[in-house]
Amino acid sequence: MSKKTNPVIYRLGINKIWKTEFFEKKNHELPLYIFKDLEIKSYIERILQNNEILLHDYRQHYNNSTLNLYISYFVTPEFVLTRKDVPKKVIFRNANEQQKTIKKIIQTNPYYFSNSINKKLNNSSISNLKTEGVFDQIFKVLNLFINDRLIININFYCINKNLYFLKPTKKKTFLSLQKFKSTFFFKEGIELLFYIVYNKHSANLLAKFIAFQFKKVKRHKFLLSFIKQALILLLNSNLTRLKGMKITIKGRLNGVPRAKSKIILIGDIPVQSISIKIDYAQTVVHNSNGSYGIKVWLVEK
Repeated sequence: MSKKTNPVIYRLGINKIWKTEFFEKKNHELPLYIFKDLEIKSYIERILQNNEILLHDYRQHYNNSTLNLYISYFVTPEFVLTRKDVPKKVIFRNANEQQKTIKKIIQTNPYYFSNSINKKLNNSSISNLKTEGVFDQIFKVLNLFINDRLIININFYCINKNLYFLKPTKKKTFLSLQKFKSTFFFKEGIELLFYIVYNKHSANLLAKFIAFQFKKVKRHKFLLSFIKQALILLLNSNLTRLKGMKITIKGRLNGVPRAKSKIILIGDIPVQSISIKIDYAQTVVHNSNGSYGIKVWLVEK
């Protein structure tokens, strides 16, 4: 877990596996598969970020003529509409009106696509309905990128969708964070940090969240203080799947003239143990004060 070695690459074959799997038949096919992997991942990450959606985990698998993608994501409040915008009961006059209404709901609020809408709407058969909006755009671009030569299967999973049974426990856990209650990142931050310690492979999500907030917040150290205190409380709870974490941020924090580094250490962080499961992510964010480098290490149980 040194500064120069990526801990994920260092542990491949021991307790980590490749997130991209393919079998090249000839030697010259290897760089082509690598190029496709990097371009597809870069595009998906960029299109989700433009729509205020944070990428949690990404996996890619080539199987003969099929491209299989697994994408888990976190929907931020800037994108999600309230539950009042999704009707509880709808009566359709004909099939055309039914399809138009369903597509309109999906386009305006993809947080309630597929199974969620099937429960909300009456007399609707949408099990085979394609996902519209942001996800439909991903399908179209991928088809153009591969020239319609592969069958694309994409599994989307929203991590802040099916864990509502855990939310009542957050009220008791975060009573000591009332001084951050007036900030606009408080509600979103508590929910996201709660899912980070509950789900595995969340280093990329935490790095993206910090980068997402650095574009809006000027008091960076105040934000980092909130993140540190919230994570300490979560790591001491029974719901966590992490032993410890390390966060390193370099840049002009709070807009100071010279760049400095900020290191946050929480819990147990082994350095030389190869058998320890460590998830790692890094990202760069730009704002009016310059660039910031963010690195995150998560030690899983």
